[in-house]
Amino acid sequence: MKKIKISILPVAVISIAFSATSAFAISTTVGLSAGTNTSTARVDKVAAALVTRIQTAQSRATQEIDRRVTAMNALLGKVSVMVRVSAGEKASISNTVSTQIVAMSALKTKILADTDIATLKTDIKSITDSYRIFMLVIPQGNVLATADAMNQTADTLTALGTKLQTRIIAAQTAGTDVSSMTALMTDMNT
Repeated sequence: MKKIKISILPVAVISIAFSATSAFAISTTVGLSAGTNTSTARVDKVAAALVTRIQTAQSRATQEIDRRVTAMNALLGKVSVMVRVSAGEKASISNTVSTQIVAMSALKTKILADTDIATLKTDIKSITDSYRIFMLVIPQGNVLATADAMNQTADTLTALGTKLQTRIIAAQTAGTDVSSMTALMTDMNT
C-alpha cells in the first residue's frame, strides 16, 4: 500500500505542473499576439509618419528648386537681350546659368527618389550650400545686366547730347540767348 500512496503523489505533481505550464503557454500566446498587434500598429504608425515627413520635405525642396530655376530662367532672359556687354561675358554667364539649371534639375530628381531621411536631409541642405544660386550666380548676372543697361543709357545720353548741342548751336546762330541751355548742356555732359 505504501507504493500506491507514493506513486499517486508524483502523478499529482506532474498533472499540476502540466496544467500550470499549459496555462502559462496559453497566457503567453495570448499576450504575445496582443502585443504583436500593438507593436505592429505602432510600427505602421511610425512608418506612415516617416513617409509623410519625407513627402513634406521633398515637396518643400521641390518648391525651393523650382524657385531657383525660375529665377535663373528670368536671368537668362535678361542675358539674352543684353547689347553692350561683350559676347564672351554674355556666353560665360549663360553657360553658368544653364549648368546650374541642369544641376538643379538633377538634384530635384535625386531628392524625389530619396527614401532615407538622412540622405534626404543632406540633399536638401545642398540646395543652399552647394548651389549658390541666390548668393553668387544671380547677383553676377544682375551686375552684368545693370552694367549693360547703364552702358545703353550712356550711349542714349551721348546721342541725345550730340543732338542737343547741334540745336543749341543752331539757336545761337539764329541770335537766341543760349547761355542757360549751354549751362544745362555742360551739366548733362558732366
